Amino acid sequence: AGAGEIDFRDGLPANVVDCGFVSEEEKAALIEGALCLIQLSENESLSIVLFESWLRGTPVIVSKNCDVTEHHIAKSNGGFAIVSMEEFRDAIRQLSNKSTRATLAKNGLSYLHSTYSWDAVASRFTEFLKKIDIFRA
Repeated sequence: AGAGEIDFRDGLPANVVDCGFVSEEEKAALIEGALCLIQLSENESLSIVLFESWLRGTPVIVSKNCDVTEHHIAKSNGGFAIVSMEEFRDAIRQLSNKSTRATLAKNGLSYLHSTYSWDAVASRFTEFLKKIDIFRA
């Protein structure tokens, strides 16, 4: 769901819909209703959409070829990092289990709160400032 062109639109299976650009409300509803969010970009600096997905109770599939998103998965256990069609199929098979989906989404949400909440970020920032001795008397 977003802007941009894809050159394989005509080859999409019937159960895959290219929504194009959608509003924030539509995006939230699409994420909430999805089996998972698939974010296979290999060039990300944070990937907020992963966080949006976990906030909506939806696990994610990312590319192992993106250090940032693969790191989020490794730290959170909030989904799967894949590099092959075989791994993709296995991830989808595992996500077909409602309990697995719920556990992965909960893991992602827990990681999000423990790592990126205001309190967590402020605490790390304060520790950094102490290390560089910004609080000298």
